[in-house]
Amino acid sequence: MRCGYCKQEGHNRRSCAALAASEGVCGCPIVTGDSVRLFRGVGTIEGCECKSCDLFRLYNVPTPEIACQILKDKEIAEKLAHEENKWPEMIIINKTRAPIFIYVNGAEPEFKQSIEADTGFKIKYVNPFEEDEISNYIVTDHDYGLKAIFRDIEPKHILKLVSVEYGTKEEITITQEASSVEDKWREAALKAQYLLHQLDRLGVKNNPNYEPIMDMIQDIQYPPYSEQDKERAGVTSGFTNIHETTGINES
Repeated sequence: MRCGYCKQEGHNRRSCAALAASEGVCGCPIVTGDSVRLFRGVGTIEGCECKSCDLFRLYNVPTPEIACQILKDKEIAEKLAHEENKWPEMIIINKTRAPIFIYVNGAEPEFKQSIEADTGFKIKYVNPFEEDEISNYIVTDHDYGLKAIFRDIEPKHILKLVSVEYGTKEEITITQEASSVEDKWREAALKAQYLLHQLDRLGVKNNPNYEPIMDMIQDIQYPPYSEQDKERAGVTSGFTNIHETTGINES
């Protein structure tokens, strides 16, 4: 079935919206000197903004065939955009010197992914998003295990709060931000510790000139530190030469 007025398929002249719009009456009447109201057909006055004239232009300008084809193409484009927006994309790139960790943000944050230094990860979903649906994630520089209690996640270890929702198409790079004074002292201490251990390994303490110094070094008490701290300091750690990522399948 093809309409003889707008040339579009799927309806006839009797049900044609473009033809109905062309037969409307302008909502802005003419008032003459003796207060007689005369009504015009739609499209008579250029620029009239009444509802009937707007509808006429929508379906009939420049021609019914072209106007209706434009509307049809727009409808198809909106449907395609909607289908694409239902499958959001989020890529997180780790540009720090140590692994970072992604947790689903909830009452009990759930571990989702570790991302090694200089690698990236794309969050994937197995179910489409609704227009008002949103998923929140916490990116940390500390491993809190498979299950975490939200209050145990220290603010200083939170690198980024990430939201993924309907229509999201984003790439986020996590960078090495300026270290705090405490972080700089920790890195310097761990570097010094590493170098002193290497001197010990090379047998320096067997030299009578250095033995008293090495004995004093043995008495240094270091505060607790993690493998992540060593990795950020740039010394050998449990993460050295380990590069393993797994996928997220969000349900």
